[in-house]
Amino acid sequence: MNHSKPAMPGFVKITGLPAEELRAYYLQHNHLANVGNMSYEELWTKVVTDLGQGDKAAQIIEHLHQQHKNEFDTRMLDLVDEIRQRGYKTGLLSNNTKENGARLRKQGLDKHFDVFLISAEIGIQKPDPEAFHLLSEGLGVIPVQMIFVDDSESSLRLAKEIGYHPILFKNYEQFRVELIKLNILK
Repeated sequence: MNHSKPAMPGFVKITGLPAEELRAYYLQHNHLANVGNMSYEELWTKVVTDLGQGDKAAQIIEHLHQQHKNEFDTRMLDLVDEIRQRGYKTGLLSNNTKENGARLRKQGLDKHFDVFLISAEIGIQKPDPEAFHLLSEGLGVIPVQMIFVDDSESSLRLAKEIGYHPILFKNYEQFRVELIKLNILK
């Protein structure tokens, strides 16, 4: 779950800053929340303040909170459950804060996965190879036996080096087709 992608168009609209500039600055600093102790609210306040838009921080935070209200696609959760029912192990590796990790568990997201790793809890974020090794170890597989799905190309950029099969997630339909091609689904 990338906390910049879904919200980015709204952030651009609020600040008037170019999307690439805003995203690049966020990506340079997201480790402060993903493996540090900063909340996403604090991170985004820092980002917009550093970019000269501090007066818009409250609007940014409100928009961020609105994004959290509808973040689970039930079709995706059903798909994850179907994959598990077919005998495959599933894991989640999310660049996220401890606070959001606790919230996701409270909402029951972890029940859909065999392994549930939050970067701030393990102290490592994607694409660090060690994060993927912790995931594969938790799943009881070696990296070459693992398919990793992410909506961010930067999280998948070390796939060849680490050894897992990458899938760039674009939408539910495309992902389902990819799983059919791999004979995971029929």
